[in-house]
This record gives sequence, structure tokens and C-alpha cells, in this order.
Amino acid sequence: MFACKMKIHYHKETKTLVIDDNSKTQARLINFIAIANIFNASVWMIKSKDGFGTMELIWLTIGIISLATLCYTLLKQSNVKKIPVANIRRLNTKTVFGKKRHILQLTNGKYRKLSDFKTDTEYADFQQLLQELEIPN
Repeated sequence: MFACKMKIHYHKETKTLVIDDNSKTQARLINFIAIANIFNASVWMIKSKDGFGTMELIWLTIGIISLATLCYTLLKQSNVKKIPVANIRRLNTKTVFGKKRHILQLTNGKYRKLSDFKTDTEYADFQQLLQELEIPN
């Protein structure tokens, strides 16, 4: 069994990559907030009988952004803890605002974001693991 300090483990028996980063909890919280925003925006739209004012415009914008966020998290993001190696297509690395983001692209078209690596040696260990598993970068 291979283990990084960032809580990524590989189980040879089941051929799965186990990621312990509590992303499922974060995703549930984001989905709950998005649903609450959509509900509140709907109430504002139904409640506005005087016309379309500034508050209705603000809540319409918040509702549309929340709906887009909810669709993205449900359709494109994966938060599974155990990923079979056969379901991993590749590792994508993107730079956003000068910070590197590492994302596993899965065979079902979804993406699994990885938490930040604390040191360069953690990232090197993870890269070595991916090379051993023959997952392209």
C-alpha cells in the first residue's frame, strides 16, 4: 500500500485510489447553499408584484449563478472517496491565479479535484505513484 502525507492511498488488492480530503462534505454544503439561494430567488420573483426592481434583479442574478453552480457540481464534479484505477483517465494540472490545481479526469467525463499538496516531495511522490499505475499526466 502506497501512502502520501496528503491522505492519498493506493490499495493494491482492490486496485483503487483512496482520497481522504472531505470533499463530499464540502460538495453537500455548496449544494445546500445553492438550493437555498434558488429557493429564496424564486420567492423574491413570485413575491414581486410591484414590478421588476433592483432587489429582484439581484436575486435573479444570485438564482442564475446558484443554478449554474448546482448543475456544475452535480454533472461535472465527482466527490467519490474510492476511485478504481481503471476509471482514471489522466491527471490535469491547471494554474489559476498563480496556484497549481490538480484534477483527476475520470472515464465517465467527471473531474475529481485534489486538495493542495503541502510540499514538492508530496507532489513528486504522487507523480511517481501515477507513473507506476501508468496514468498519464
